[in-house]
Amino acid sequence: MDIDSIELRCQGSKLVGVRYAPQDGPAKKPAFLLLHGFPGAQKNADLAWVLARRGYVCLAPHFRGSWGSHGRYSFAGIIEDTRAALRALRRDPGVDCRRVGIMGLSMGGWAAINVAALDRGVAAVCAMAPMSGDSQWRDARSREKVYELASVLEYGSKAALWREFKDVVLGCDPARVVGRIAPRPLLLLHGSQDELLPCALSRDLFERAGAPKRLAIIDGADHGFTDHRPRLCAMVARWAARALPV
Repeated sequence: MDIDSIELRCQGSKLVGVRYAPQDGPAKKPAFLLLHGFPGAQKNADLAWVLARRGYVCLAPHFRGSWGSHGRYSFAGIIEDTRAALRALRRDPGVDCRRVGIMGLSMGGWAAINVAALDRGVAAVCAMAPMSGDSQWRDARSREKVYELASVLEYGSKAALWREFKDVVLGCDPARVVGRIAPRPLLLLHGSQDELLPCALSRDLFERAGAPKRLAIIDGADHGFTDHRPRLCAMVARWAARALPV
């Protein structure tokens, strides 16, 4: 397996990330863009490793202002950063540009669904504990949680960050657009003990989505699937083999 650091450009900011790729197999391979959450401590390297071992190229970019990427972290910039990374992955000489999917955890799942709704070229979507919903996140408790999570990121003022969270994240609720993903394959995964986002949110997304779709609730798993990572990786890999066969 090859694991390399990568550099991307989006709106003048340098984004960094990691590219995982198998060393053998067809010259042009299916691929997945793998998006971290907010702030993104869990970067899903284990999942990228499993997928690369099964013949997929995986690109895991870091959003601006996070984990070595330049610029200020911006909820408004997540979609553009994702689309820039998607363009780079499609230009990768080892990738079949017609078979590129998106996976994301938490805010990465929010981005995966929103970008796939905009870009019909996205071949498959997997959202793990995706951020969704609207009115339940507008209170003072949610505001303080946003500030707490953002403490490790480079961003502007707290007031601007909270305003963006309400306008962009809640304003672009995946529940409004998840129906546009069909007929492309969609996998939703959620932990039954998610302490940040209740699994009812993914159940609602599943009801709104068109076929083919699958929802898996992993019993006992928290928001990051901390003690259930092997099961999570196995489930995603099996789904990927059907959605985008190598």
